[in-house]
Amino acid sequence: MPPIAPQSSRTGLLTTLVIFVILFVTAAIFAIYFNVQLRATEQRLLDKNKEYTNVVADTAFTTPEFMALQTLQSDPQYASDKVFDIALKQRNDLAALPPLSVFK
Repeated sequence: MPPIAPQSSRTGLLTTLVIFVILFVTAAIFAIYFNVQLRATEQRLLDKNKEYTNVVADTAFTTPEFMALQTLQSDPQYASDKVFDIALKQRNDLAALPPLSVFK
Protein backbone atom coordinates (compact mmCIF):
# COMPACT_ATOMS: atom_id res chain seq x y z
CA MET A 1 0.00 0.00 0.00
CA PRO A 2 1.42 3.40 -1.02
CA PRO A 3 1.93 6.04 1.65
CA ILE A 4 -0.81 8.63 2.02
CA ALA A 5 0.23 12.03 0.64
CA PRO A 6 -0.48 14.98 2.90
CA GLN A 7 -3.12 17.38 1.60
CA SER A 8 -1.74 20.63 0.25
CA SER A 9 -2.63 23.83 2.03
CA ARG A 10 -4.85 26.32 0.19
CA THR A 11 -4.06 29.36 2.34
CA GLY A 12 -1.73 30.78 -0.30
CA LEU A 13 -4.44 30.56 -2.93
CA LEU A 14 -7.04 32.16 -0.66
CA THR A 15 -4.65 34.94 0.38
CA THR A 16 -3.87 35.69 -3.25
CA LEU A 17 -7.57 35.74 -4.13
CA VAL A 18 -8.43 38.11 -1.26
CA ILE A 19 -5.59 40.48 -2.19
CA PHE A 20 -6.67 40.39 -5.85
CA VAL A 21 -10.29 41.19 -4.96
CA ILE A 22 -9.25 44.08 -2.69
CA LEU A 23 -7.00 45.54 -5.40
CA PHE A 24 -9.72 45.12 -8.03
CA VAL A 25 -12.32 46.93 -5.92
CA THR A 26 -9.83 49.72 -5.13
CA ALA A 27 -8.99 50.13 -8.84
CA ALA A 28 -12.70 50.23 -9.73
CA ILE A 29 -13.36 52.93 -7.13
CA PHE A 30 -10.46 55.04 -8.44
CA ALA A 31 -11.63 54.58 -12.03
CA ILE A 32 -15.14 55.75 -11.19
CA TYR A 33 -13.88 58.71 -9.14
CA PHE A 34 -11.47 59.97 -11.80
CA ASN A 35 -14.01 59.43 -14.57
CA VAL A 36 -16.50 61.63 -12.72
CA GLN A 37 -13.84 64.33 -12.28
CA LEU A 38 -12.90 64.12 -15.97
CA ARG A 39 -16.49 64.48 -17.11
CA ALA A 40 -17.04 67.50 -14.82
CA THR A 41 -13.90 69.17 -16.16
CA GLU A 42 -14.91 68.47 -19.76
CA GLN A 43 -18.35 69.94 -19.11
CA ARG A 44 -16.85 73.12 -17.62
CA LEU A 45 -14.58 73.42 -20.68
CA LEU A 46 -17.53 73.04 -23.06
CA ASP A 47 -19.51 75.66 -21.12
CA LYS A 48 -16.62 78.15 -21.25
CA ASN A 49 -16.10 77.50 -24.96
CA LYS A 50 -19.79 78.20 -25.64
CA GLU A 51 -19.64 81.34 -23.50
CA TYR A 52 -16.59 82.81 -25.23
CA THR A 53 -17.60 81.74 -28.74
CA ASN A 54 -20.49 84.20 -28.51
CA VAL A 55 -18.11 86.98 -27.45
CA VAL A 56 -15.07 86.61 -29.69
CA ALA A 57 -13.98 84.38 -32.57
CA ASP A 58 -11.00 82.07 -32.16
CA THR A 59 -9.22 83.80 -35.03
CA ALA A 60 -9.28 87.13 -33.16
CA PHE A 61 -6.54 85.87 -30.84
CA THR A 62 -4.02 85.92 -33.70
CA THR A 63 -4.72 89.41 -35.05
CA PRO A 64 -2.09 92.16 -34.74
CA GLU A 65 -4.49 94.28 -32.68
CA PHE A 66 -4.81 91.55 -30.08
CA MET A 67 -1.05 91.02 -30.02
CA ALA A 68 -0.56 94.75 -29.45
CA LEU A 69 -2.97 94.63 -26.51
CA GLN A 70 -1.06 91.67 -25.09
CA THR A 71 2.22 93.54 -25.26
CA LEU A 72 0.61 96.42 -23.35
CA GLN A 73 0.21 94.12 -20.35
CA SER A 74 3.89 94.62 -19.59
CA ASP A 75 3.39 98.41 -19.57
CA PRO A 76 3.37 99.76 -15.97
CA GLN A 77 0.29 101.84 -16.76
CA TYR A 78 -1.69 98.67 -17.41
CA ALA A 79 0.04 96.42 -14.89
CA SER A 80 -1.96 93.39 -13.82
CA ASP A 81 -4.83 94.20 -16.18
CA LYS A 82 -6.46 91.72 -18.50
CA VAL A 83 -6.42 92.33 -22.24
CA PHE A 84 -10.13 93.12 -22.25
CA ASP A 85 -9.67 95.66 -19.43
CA ILE A 86 -6.87 97.36 -21.38
CA ALA A 87 -9.11 97.64 -24.44
CA LEU A 88 -11.91 99.13 -22.34
CA LYS A 89 -9.55 101.66 -20.73
CA GLN A 90 -8.29 102.74 -24.14
CA ARG A 91 -11.85 103.09 -25.40
CA ASN A 92 -12.88 105.16 -22.37
CA ASP A 93 -9.82 107.38 -22.71
CA LEU A 94 -10.62 108.02 -26.36
CA ALA A 95 -14.27 108.71 -25.57
CA ALA A 96 -13.25 111.29 -22.96
CA LEU A 97 -11.22 113.32 -25.47
CA PRO A 98 -12.88 116.44 -26.80
CA PRO A 99 -14.20 116.11 -30.34
CA LEU A 100 -11.98 117.36 -33.13
CA SER A 101 -13.25 120.17 -35.23
CA VAL A 102 -12.65 119.25 -38.84
CA PHE A 103 -14.07 122.51 -40.23
CA LYS A 104 -12.29 125.52 -38.76
